[in-house]
Amino acid sequence: MPERPLLEFFRRLLFGRPRASQGLLRSLGLVALAGASCVKAPLGDMVPKREVAKAEAVHLLLVATNDWHGQLFATKDFGVQEALPQGGALTFFAQLSALREAFPESVLWADAGDSVYEGWAAHQVDGQLATDIFSWMGLDFATVGKHDFDYGAGREGKEAQGALKANMSRAKFPWSSANIYSTEDGRRPAWLKGDTLHMVERQGVHIGFVGLTTPTAPLYSSAANLEGLYVGNMALAAREKALALREKGADVVVLVAHAGAGECTPMEEAGEAELTQCEVQHSEIGQLLEALPEGLVDAVVAGHGHSPLGYFFKGVPVVQTQGLGKRFSVIELYWHPTQKRLLHEKTRIEAGVPICEKVWPSRKHCEGPPLPGEEAVAATFFGKKLGGDARLMALLAPEAGRFYEREQTRLGVEVGERLSLGEEEESALGGMWAESLLLATQADVALVHRGAFREELEAGALLLGRFFRSMPYNHRVALVRFSGEELRRLMQLAFGQTRFRFDVAGVELQLSCFPSGRRLVHTQRVSAEGHKHAVQDGAFYWVAMPEFLAQGGAGLEGMLVDAPLRPTKLKEGMRTEALRFWRQRPQALFSPLRPRILWENAVDSSCRRHTPHPKEQL
Repeated sequence: MPERPLLEFFRRLLFGRPRASQGLLRSLGLVALAGASCVKAPLGDMVPKREVAKAEAVHLLLVATNDWHGQLFATKDFGVQEALPQGGALTFFAQLSALREAFPESVLWADAGDSVYEGWAAHQVDGQLATDIFSWMGLDFATVGKHDFDYGAGREGKEAQGALKANMSRAKFPWSSANIYSTEDGRRPAWLKGDTLHMVERQGVHIGFVGLTTPTAPLYSSAANLEGLYVGNMALAAREKALALREKGADVVVLVAHAGAGECTPMEEAGEAELTQCEVQHSEIGQLLEALPEGLVDAVVAGHGHSPLGYFFKGVPVVQTQGLGKRFSVIELYWHPTQKRLLHEKTRIEAGVPICEKVWPSRKHCEGPPLPGEEAVAATFFGKKLGGDARLMALLAPEAGRFYEREQTRLGVEVGERLSLGEEEESALGGMWAESLLLATQADVALVHRGAFREELEAGALLLGRFFRSMPYNHRVALVRFSGEELRRLMQLAFGQTRFRFDVAGVELQLSCFPSGRRLVHTQRVSAEGHKHAVQDGAFYWVAMPEFLAQGGAGLEGMLVDAPLRPTKLKEGMRTEALRFWRQRPQALFSPLRPRILWENAVDSSCRRHTPHPKEQL
């Protein structure tokens, strides 16, 4: 183990001097930006304890990433003047290399899926560039995410999952999921390497990896992309594989799961957050760990949820970042070679380490705007300035040129105003998309989910790169038929959720706040001319929505469990349908003029302050 402890590395990361009583991330001012980051016990100072002699403890550093979505290049916060670049493969590799140099034979890197799909540069070659870059950087293990299927058959178009199969065949790292099966024979597909036991060795310690994928994956990708596959129970697969790894000689078993790890109260609100302040027990990872025998697994690298987390559950460290290549996490483990066990009391979590080449000195990170007159400075990582590796730059350079050239292509569409994507009841960007989908498909109602959007659209000429980054998922448009009574139930399910995640067109909804949450009290149809009509129980209405919603995604599974039996028409992808429609009409893109959400009794749309509805039974 190196002379310099890991604490010194993180102390020098971004000029912070941590206060031991508060945990390192919080003292650096990073937790608030990470959103929710919870721990059951204080992170401690991550200093190797003196009572454990170097000869007795093997030091392991598990670097964890998730949901890169092919974001190989650094990006800036949209709408923030003087924003600094954040994330990207070049800066991450510089940090990873610093770790490997400071702690030789200690570092492992695992990724929890959704690795290659979405990034504009990666997208140009069906994710092959991202696969090659992750291979070159020395990824030790990756699991399969829901969106890793989204390239479908690929450019050759010969078979389902053609693009993913091609990427897996070229990957130089194990890329596997243990709970994906063939519908034909119930076996794990050989091309997924699901039956392979993956282990690596560090300083004589054997670390085994088990890849898992959320069973909800079919709700988020096109049904055609998962043709011939089904995603089974994670706990059964994890138990089987973990036991097999133990029998094969694994000293440490790590679950790398593309599955939700929960949400926690932000530390700036909760102080030193305890597990009881985290919605973990009912998360996929919480339920998974509850179902496994104690001591079977030693750490979890999670993805899918995009919630920055770091906590212990049943003594097992769990980490997850917000993804998009902007942060990574570290789990520090100590193995006692004589006692043949992990020293669990010394396990430490460092969640949400920012990937920044330059930082604002006042906040020691690269997010947000500077203070007046503030100049950015180079970030240091273990005492070293972060610069791009020449070899990696050479790999990225050819694609970078094409990337920057193509993203400036004008699409012949004007955006009339800034279209923002907020968390209020109506979003300008989501409303514009819903209205466009309604008119383009000539449906009665249109419903979109804000999770499909990544960036706002700025006013001016619509450029290909901006269009793609704002709406990276070209889900096919589904027209699904509902009765009037079913339409009201669908709207209640969508708009009665805790947060506003949907936007709608073609209807006007009146919501009311009850102590138990939001409820839909009235629904009426609104024509393009503004005429309003009652929704009739006996009538039928065509609702346009992305295919993943029609399959029951985003919390709609209770309403759309019978989706395969419903009358449905499939159109082309959302980007394709919208762009064709926009080019056919001369108007610029604006947010809808008329509100779609009305309130009966709410003081504000959060339902935190309201007059209770008289019909509510308390």
